[in-house]
Amino acid sequence: MHGSSRVDGQPNGSPSEGGDRYPGLDRLRHAVHVFSAAERRLRGRYQRRGESLSHGHLRALFVLIAEDEVTAGRLARDAELNPASVTAMVDQLEAQGLVQRRRDDQDRRLCWISLTEQGRSEVAEKEARWSQRLAEAFADMSDHDLETAGRVLERLALVFDMQEQEAEPRSESPFESELFGSPVREA
Repeated sequence: MHGSSRVDGQPNGSPSEGGDRYPGLDRLRHAVHVFSAAERRLRGRYQRRGESLSHGHLRALFVLIAEDEVTAGRLARDAELNPASVTAMVDQLEAQGLVQRRRDDQDRRLCWISLTEQGRSEVAEKEARWSQRLAEAFADMSDHDLETAGRVLERLALVFDMQEQEAEPRSESPFESELFGSPVREA
């Protein structure tokens, strides 16, 4: 089969005849818990160090580096931020000289947000540092492995979004109970 590997003679994600759990999903679930915890610690370090740019600020700035101008609503959507908090965030970024606002010529209710030259410089610097860290951290992994990891994370995001969209609680499928069960503890 294309794209599947075998673990203990069974296709990845299939239980063995002895009724063992899904080893690949166990590993994925554990990795998600480890990654989530590391991401929370990273956010905490930003806050403790008094970083002027929070994780949310950085997401907003990375949206702005890709677009010349966006509205506050589009910034909230593309950076996956709470729309109610974007105005305050833009106020902070503007006070730091990183973004600027411009009223629309046709519709004065619309406000366009863009990076200043200082903002572009800071985002480029942070992006270069993160790119270097990632390149060093994953230098021993093939592009194929990194592409596979990217696809797994994108699929996981879809699974999380599907959980959020469900209107009524229902019993979990075997996949969901395997993935969202209690964290795997490694000895």
